[in-house]
Amino acid sequence: ILPPEEFTIPNAHRLTIYRAVQEALTNVQRHAQAQHVWVQLSHQTDTVQLMVSDDGVGLPAHLDENRFGLRGLRERVAQLGGRLELGNRDAGGAQLRVYLPLTIDGEKA
Repeated sequence: ILPPEEFTIPNAHRLTIYRAVQEALTNVQRHAQAQHVWVQLSHQTDTVQLMVSDDGVGLPAHLDENRFGLRGLRERVAQLGGRLELGNRDAGGAQLRVYLPLTIDGEKA
């Protein structure tokens, strides 16, 4: 799902979003045993949000984020002043959320 209106984001943000979707879809394919995957991109005035959800088996109780390649993604998101959240969905499956600020110290990124 994409926002109904166009919006501009910096190239570094675009690359991070691309890599996050790539990593999430790879992990769903390898581990989730999912029937469906949802990718949603949205934005507010100062934030862009990516959400990737699936209806698979969910995350293991003791997730080794280094093993799943998420450490590099977390670092990439943090470099842009954002945050990454990973957890299980209430309805089953897993969900990755990435929040990236579109402003840095009051200035457009």
